[in-house]
Amino acid sequence: AAAAAAAAAAVAAAEAAAADEFEAGEWMAKVAEAVSGLLLAEVRAITGLTEPGSAQLAADLEYFTNIVAALALEPPSALLTYMVCCGAARDSYGISVRDTEGMDDEVVRAVAAMRGITLE
Repeated sequence: AAAAAAAAAAVAAAEAAAADEFEAGEWMAKVAEAVSGLLLAEVRAITGLTEPGSAQLAADLEYFTNIVAALALEPPSALLTYMVCCGAARDSYGISVRDTEGMDDEVVRAVAAMRGITLE
């Protein structure tokens, strides 16, 4: 009887731990989603980017999206598009971003404008 009670207690403890882990995962997903939204709003507010600024923003966005991906979450596609566009070489911007799948056309145009790149 004591062994059965101990086994039942172990099962209950494992179920409680699994529930806590699930809640923590949900919480992290909500935090990542909220922070992604705030970051995206700040990036959208940028009106001009120098080439070093564009490279730095691409690096920062890559770092952020890697963190989000490490949490087993999907980074917002708009942030990924900003990352690719900011990291694209100025002289081949149109070709680079056109050849990348899943690019948000509005973001492609916005980053081109920020960087002073004319799209054809």
